[in-house]
Amino acid sequence: MTKLRVLALLTIAALVLFPAVALGQLLPPHRFYGTVKVLGAAPAAGTAVTAWIDAAKVAETTTSDALGSYRLDVEQPEGKAYTGKTVNFQVGTIAGPAGSATWEQGAVTLLNLAAGVAPPPPTPIPGPAGPAGPAGPPGPAGARGPKGDTGDKGAAGAAGAAGGAGAAGATGPAGASGPAGPQGAPAPVTVLWIALILAVVAIVVAIMSLVKKPKAG
Repeated sequence: MTKLRVLALLTIAALVLFPAVALGQLLPPHRFYGTVKVLGAAPAAGTAVTAWIDAAKVAETTTSDALGSYRLDVEQPEGKAYTGKTVNFQVGTIAGPAGSATWEQGAVTLLNLAAGVAPPPPTPIPGPAGPAGPAGPPGPAGARGPKGDTGDKGAAGAAGAAGGAGAAGATGPAGASGPAGPQGAPAPVTVLWIALILAVVAIVVAIMSLVKKPKAG
């Protein structure tokens, strides 16, 4: 009787567990495969590759060759719902995800992982401009440039208008007296009078000469 009860219990347990096992076999995982790069180079074979969902590790494998090849199945356990959730991958102990994908039951995804790539630095926000500094001393004079070519001769300008007459200058000082000129010839009347006087004088002289001449004895 006891053996029959044990067999009955085993049969019941098998009937209860078999659907769950069969259901688990009917729910295929999401398979990921590809290559792994660490700082741009393939890591050594046997490097750990882990998958994380909601900060919990859900699968783990290692690279299989010198090329960094990997294959990882992420299965959905009983009582969990992974559909539509993000799977983050980590290589070794390098912080930060090396890649990510959305979990989909039964999918097979080629996903090449790259770890150790530094994120781009944040773009700095410029601060307000500071006050203007004092003017610096003048710099040294630059070198003199080469002499330029001589330009063409310009056209002659038009003649300007004649200016007005200037004001009369002041009267200059009187000049020195010139030398006396030669004496001119006497007028005709004067000559006659002189001739008359000379004739009279001659007569008088002749008379006096006759008067004073002694008489011969």
